[in-house]
Amino acid sequence: MNILICDDLASDWKVLNGYLERYIRSKNIICNITICESADALMIEIERKNIDLVFMDIYIHNDNGMDLAKRLQEKGYKGGFVFATTSSEYVLDSFLVNVHDYLIKPFIYERFEKTMDKIVRMYDDMLAYVTVSVQGGERKVLLRDIQLIETGGNHIVLVRTDTEDIQTKTRMSDVEAQLEGYKNFLKVHRSYIVNINHIKEINGEEIEMMNGAIAMITLRNLADIKKQITEYMWEKAMEENR
Repeated sequence: MNILICDDLASDWKVLNGYLERYIRSKNIICNITICESADALMIEIERKNIDLVFMDIYIHNDNGMDLAKRLQEKGYKGGFVFATTSSEYVLDSFLVNVHDYLIKPFIYERFEKTMDKIVRMYDDMLAYVTVSVQGGERKVLLRDIQLIETGGNHIVLVRTDTEDIQTKTRMSDVEAQLEGYKNFLKVHRSYIVNINHIKEINGEEIEMMNGAIAMITLRNLADIKKQITEYMWEKAMEENR
């Protein structure tokens, strides 16, 4: 989960950042935190990064956080908001945007924890990961970043993400077991598992991923695999349009 904190008071954002880091450690989840102290910086970071959640004050210098939230949504931002502010004036207005909670400063960690527990339950798919063995220990890889998984020579498994190829000695079967229940991951060949959400196109027996990687489809299962991919994409489109 990518979280952004926007507050023009350093003392306030430091408290919130500390709460977030404490929560991340206690729950053993993967989060990236970005700090902004102005509306301009907020708008720039939203355009640059795939932000899932914004913690924001209502009063940021001369800007109004509620108005900023509406502007972000007009620009296509699909993530959520949590307002952390000294004023309860905009509680009712907050229902007009995708607000998960409205925290009145100062708030204790336990109150913040309840908010995060609720949000994490909603964002479970974004936080899900597989654990693989790498040189020097283990590594957690977010499922949403994985394009495909393939077996190579010398029993090496490549976990190919948006930005890198991760080599692991973890067996393909062990990785596959961790993916059980996630319909977007499909084994299309004994050597390939693809994330359907990252498929660019299918050409005959080849699947091209968004990052340019190619996965082969087992010929005897070609029709069934294409059917499963089509059904998943259809169900996903129907869910998003509800």
